[in-house]
Amino acid sequence: MPVNNPRHSRFFWRSSAMFGILDTQYQFKEVNSAWESSLGLSTGQLLAKSFLYFVHPDDQPITQYYFEQLTKGLPSVSFSIRFRHYNGIYRNLLWEINGAASAEYAYHVVGMDITDREQAMVADEMISVLQEGVVLQYANGTIGACNPSAERILALSADQMMGWTLIDPDWHLIREDGSPFPTETHPAICTLRTGQSYADVVIGIVKPDESLIWIRIHSYPLWRDDVMTPYAVVISFSDITKYKETEQALRKTADSPSEGGRITDNNYDLWDWDLATNEMHFSRRWEQMLGFEEHELSAHVDSWHKRIHPEDYKRVMEEIQNHLEGTTQVCENKHRLQHKEGRYRWILSRAVMVRDPSGKAHRMVGTHIDITDSRRIDDKLNEAEKKYQQLMEIQSDAIFMVDAQTFTILDVNKASTHLYGYSRNQLLKFKTVELSVQPDKMVQLIKKGMKSTVMLYHKKQNGTVFPAEVTANPFLYQGKQVLMVAVRDISERQKIETALWENESKYRQLFEATSNPTVVFDANSQHVFDVNQAAIDLYGYTKEEWLRMKTEEVSAEAVKKRGAFSASKRVIPLRWHKKKDGTVFPIEMSTGNTYLFQGRSLVCATLRDITERKAYEEALRQEKDFINSLVQTSPAFFVALNPDGNIRMINQSMLKATEYSLEEVVNSNFLTTFIPKQERLLVSTEFDTLIQSMQPSLMECHLLTQSGNTLLVEWHSCAVVKGEGVLDYFFGVGIDVTERRKAQGHLRLFKSIIESSEEAIVVKNTEGQFVYVNPAYERLLGRSFKEIKKLKVTDLYPSDSLEMEKEVKQALASGNSWQGELEIFYKDRSVFPIWQRVDAVRDTSGKILFNFTLMHDISERYRMWETVRKQWQEYQVIFHKLPAMIWYRDHENRLLRQNQHAEDIFKQHQKELEDYTDCQEVLQSGCPQFGILHCLKQTPGNGNTVDDSSKSSAQNAAPLEPASLRWLQFDKMPYQDEQGNLSGAIVFAIDITEYKASSLPANTSLETEQHEALLASVFETSKLGLCLTDDRGRFLKVNQAYADLYGYRPEELVGQPFTRVRPITVHDEAVREYYSLLTRQEEPVFVQRRKEQHRNGQLFDIQIMINRVIL
Repeated sequence: MPVNNPRHSRFFWRSSAMFGILDTQYQFKEVNSAWESSLGLSTGQLLAKSFLYFVHPDDQPITQYYFEQLTKGLPSVSFSIRFRHYNGIYRNLLWEINGAASAEYAYHVVGMDITDREQAMVADEMISVLQEGVVLQYANGTIGACNPSAERILALSADQMMGWTLIDPDWHLIREDGSPFPTETHPAICTLRTGQSYADVVIGIVKPDESLIWIRIHSYPLWRDDVMTPYAVVISFSDITKYKETEQALRKTADSPSEGGRITDNNYDLWDWDLATNEMHFSRRWEQMLGFEEHELSAHVDSWHKRIHPEDYKRVMEEIQNHLEGTTQVCENKHRLQHKEGRYRWILSRAVMVRDPSGKAHRMVGTHIDITDSRRIDDKLNEAEKKYQQLMEIQSDAIFMVDAQTFTILDVNKASTHLYGYSRNQLLKFKTVELSVQPDKMVQLIKKGMKSTVMLYHKKQNGTVFPAEVTANPFLYQGKQVLMVAVRDISERQKIETALWENESKYRQLFEATSNPTVVFDANSQHVFDVNQAAIDLYGYTKEEWLRMKTEEVSAEAVKKRGAFSASKRVIPLRWHKKKDGTVFPIEMSTGNTYLFQGRSLVCATLRDITERKAYEEALRQEKDFINSLVQTSPAFFVALNPDGNIRMINQSMLKATEYSLEEVVNSNFLTTFIPKQERLLVSTEFDTLIQSMQPSLMECHLLTQSGNTLLVEWHSCAVVKGEGVLDYFFGVGIDVTERRKAQGHLRLFKSIIESSEEAIVVKNTEGQFVYVNPAYERLLGRSFKEIKKLKVTDLYPSDSLEMEKEVKQALASGNSWQGELEIFYKDRSVFPIWQRVDAVRDTSGKILFNFTLMHDISERYRMWETVRKQWQEYQVIFHKLPAMIWYRDHENRLLRQNQHAEDIFKQHQKELEDYTDCQEVLQSGCPQFGILHCLKQTPGNGNTVDDSSKSSAQNAAPLEPASLRWLQFDKMPYQDEQGNLSGAIVFAIDITEYKASSLPANTSLETEQHEALLASVFETSKLGLCLTDDRGRFLKVNQAYADLYGYRPEELVGQPFTRVRPITVHDEAVREYYSLLTRQEEPVFVQRRKEQHRNGQLFDIQIMINRVIL
């Protein structure tokens, strides 16, 4: 699978298994987060390090071998090795490694921690290879499990034993003296009844076929936390039949020496020592036990004594001497004998002395049993005990082993002495209840007899009382009930919890004081959990009503499956909500990450009523400059990326943080410039997802600064699309969260936002005194905070605005906020309009603590509306006073509008109006039509009236004869919207009756001059930009409207080349286009050109009609 596959990437990053990519040198190139959660190894600790660096030295050769097999063409390998954890301890890991296709990504590795599984397997394996039989018997007497040795010793298969009782009714149990062994005294039954362990109980089993086996039994109880009696017993037993037979043979041999003074080979590890001659005879199996062939050892006692381990020799000799002196009845000991290969075997030696008829010791006979395997098990048990002691000592909590009956302390770890200040010997003299200042609760905890945790107060040697988390866990130790008690000092944790509570209180005040409606809801059920006062005011529901609602109940959208709120962290630019009174309004919503509180997954959503913004959005496009200023001065990172990933825009905060200049990064690739190599795949995948879904997204990634440092940034990204739905660019807002991990980071970020906000903010106390103003407020009034503190409210507001201040006070007194428009004084006493919102922060009883005001200058908006109004009036005058006739038709060829002149001329010619202005062909072809001639039959007194602009031409024209014709020339042009879509057609018509008449030979020069004067008047007074150029591209004539478009006077352009008004960068292309039209284009051309440039540099869009004129 390719490395950059998005599906693979999502699985790669989110899997709980450890995924990684290695190069040909086995160095890590990419890893997912599971490495840190499983092994504590961060991405920085793994990258650029070799895989073998973390492998146990003993496992490195086999690991190298598997990599070589992959190099030779093996598609994949699977193996388990020991891999180093962050704490230095090696864990057992199972690896699956596949070969990849490139040198940069040579191997794909997948790992899983199987340490716990391995330990269980090792335990099972140890039990399975034990020479002792092991059986699990439940309290009801049935057998639940057994090992192979149990099957071998009892000569029964596992299937025969499972579900049956341990004691077969066909078997007879006997004691060592041959008497019956009562069933109720069986060690397993006694352990289940008493809960105590039993050891070294010897039982003989007589089977139905009269065969006899002897076993030595040990029993151990198993407990559960919720019961007071064992739920099962583990029985281990060894077959000592040979030992018992050897013992009997020894006693028989002691009474009757073997034939010829030689031990017969009866399959026992027997020996016979003549004390007078030191001659010693060994059985064949004794010699085989030490690796020798029969008769290979000399028949002398030195063959035994010289093979005894030096450390054991003195002790063995002393025990033999004691037996010869009659001190002991049986000479029994354990010692090591050297094998032929040089290693030592552990031997259990049992011997008895044989006396002659006079009572003198003259021989010693005995057996040697190889106990090396059982000795190894004992060593492992000792090692386990040592590990237990080590765990006790390295545990950071204070650990006590306590007698459950007497409360006395049996054992403690080193951490206990550090915590309480007592020495170990002093603690062992205490009872656990004496360390607590609440002894009654401590006694209740111990008497529960089950695992539980409580919070108690304990005291140290110096009298200091501290809060402690106490956990008690009961278990059996050496046959009696004890408790493992862990004590943890939680003083620091309580301090942190107190600090968190205080912070929560502060955040609660901010939550209620914020002017934006805020709703907290359950991410799973969508039930409302909490709302602030602003949400109550906006929607009209009381808080009690809110808390009974689901979020979808405030949605006014037809599809409610997604709910009125989003449970994922993102910004939703538009949702439609409804108030309690049924009012539907648009809102913008921002939601944060899900967080846990009181066992619920909650999401905080901040809402904003955007009704006014939607209404004035088009008219307030000039706010773009303000937004750009806010972006550039914001402490957050702002970046816009083209669809190919190149940087289109970046704000100063991000440039400063990354130590780049704008020229260094603009048009460069965002991934290669700022994103570390190991994260580029993740970010690229997020880009792909954003392109496909077109939905806002949230992600975190690291940014590389120019000096090589990294910043952790939280990105809120969205796709910005054009009108036709095509992706225009990505826009991301990033917050540097590198330091936000610290508890106080939130408050510092909040303050920086207030300080850098373009919204003027002022805080006053209940006496009206200024407590705080932000820099934007100082800039708004042109005064410093020191100056503002000395002012009265009458120094800031004119008298009309002071009347509104009364409304503000009334709104705050009633528990509401106030917002509106009013005027305020600048430092020089000039007055300008502002938008202002006033709200209050109250205590839990509703008393106002202080009020805060948000405001901004709306002068520009006022000026903009005034400009729009004047332009609209001017457009209406031009539209109706223009001597031409104008009609608008929509894309379905319906007549929408006409000017006054057109209405006057065609008042009585509706049929002709429909025919002459029909634009069906223009709308179908999308091409303009020019110079279409039509005439109207007119008679004197037809009732037609003309406006003032047409009277002068009518007076100068020859009077119309009865049933005369009015000649009209029509031009029809398709009209496109801003996205280039055909939205209708415009029809222009001019009366050319006079020109028609002037073309006859009877026309006089006077009439010609009048016609030219008329055309010149139209040329100069037209509000459309008109110009005339010669065949060399020089302006012959320019009207005032054309000159104004480009910021020139007409006389500045006449005689100049037409490229004077075009940007230098397009001069060559414009000249080629001009001469192409001049030499080839005979029909008029209608074009829409964007980005024409005013003299002051400002860009604008125009529509142009170009027509070649031959003079």
